[in-house]
Amino acid sequence: MSAPHTIRRNKKPLETHVISVVDLGKWLGMMPMLPWFVISILWVVFIGLNYVYATHTDSGLNAFLAYYQGAEALLNNAPLYNGLDGWIYLYPPLFAQMLMPIATLDNYDVAVLLWYVINVALLMGTLFSLSRYVPPARAKLLWIAPIVFLPFWQALYLGQVTTIMLALLTFAWICMREDRAVIAGMLLALASWIKVFPAILILYFIFKRDWRVLRGVVLLGTVLAIAQVLISGPDIMFEFFDILLSLTAGGQPEATYENLSILAFVSRLFQHNDKVIPIFVDDNLFTIIRWGITAFIIGISVIAIWYSGASTKAKQINWRFDIEYSLMIMTILLFGGTLWISGLPPLLLLYVLLLRNVDKFHSPFWMKAMGVLSFMLITTYQPLILILMKEYLDVITLSLGFFGVLILWFLLIQQILQAKPVHSVGR
Repeated sequence: MSAPHTIRRNKKPLETHVISVVDLGKWLGMMPMLPWFVISILWVVFIGLNYVYATHTDSGLNAFLAYYQGAEALLNNAPLYNGLDGWIYLYPPLFAQMLMPIATLDNYDVAVLLWYVINVALLMGTLFSLSRYVPPARAKLLWIAPIVFLPFWQALYLGQVTTIMLALLTFAWICMREDRAVIAGMLLALASWIKVFPAILILYFIFKRDWRVLRGVVLLGTVLAIAQVLISGPDIMFEFFDILLSLTAGGQPEATYENLSILAFVSRLFQHNDKVIPIFVDDNLFTIIRWGITAFIIGISVIAIWYSGASTKAKQINWRFDIEYSLMIMTILLFGGTLWISGLPPLLLLYVLLLRNVDKFHSPFWMKAMGVLSFMLITTYQPLILILMKEYLDVITLSLGFFGVLILWFLLIQQILQAKPVHSVGR
């Protein structure tokens, strides 16, 4: 009788032990999902805080308000362009025309919500798409990047269109990778008729003689040009090009102190500006040095791409195309007249493509360190200005963001001119 009793008494601890092992296995099985759970929570906080802050502060959604007012102007047959002062509409007519359906709702709060949802959805779609092209270990960093990279906070807070630019430029790059060059050209045409600067990318594909991309650009670009004229008349196109020339020549002087372009950097050195103590005031020196640096940046970029000599044809696409495409975007942003922190979300694609290729080559540690420095200078630039804000700031402090952008440009140049592939690079 005692033996069975002993067996029953020892069975319960054994069952408990087995259950504990099973539970532990379940917990261990769930552990890989824990980082993604944390990232999901961070995204909810990121989006929620940004939306609340944007809709409850005076400067929130100022950029979107300009877009919305542009769409309303078209609906009311009022002038779309009113010069360069303040938060005003400065884009091609197409963008305002695309927003006309939202403006017809006649409810600004609903329009804001729709705009925010569109931007967040495109940002998440971009990250999902890019995740296929980064190592699995880096996918988490990719999803964390917009949360810690201040340009995304600023772009969403102001309601800027630059998150959409990131999506269009990224999808165009992916289409090139997937041998859908005509679609890539169409995406570039759409991006160009929304925010102009991607139009200069077309020169790159002309240089590479990639007629498939150019076919897509011409097809959709022509259709969109005709559509704008049919909707709003030809005069509005001439008004837009007048605005474009003025922006290219002088930017927006009232906000030059926090502009990250070459124009703004040299202006802080040699012109009177709000909140800036210039080194020396001389308009002639400003003009010479501005165009000298611009010519240097463009010249080195063209030489690097010429030296690379890579084809964009589908079977020959490699790491050089990634870097050339990034270098073109970076160069275009630098010599433009208006480059704010909120205009820098497209840099996420450049960082991804740079890191994607740095890991595949014998790249020195200093390159990765410089990439981190570039990222940090850009993302801490705006908070630093706010912390140190006073009547006047020195040129160096106001140029830290510019230096961060310039470092990224330099790293892309270095990759083209010096990096030597260990093996051929696939997708």
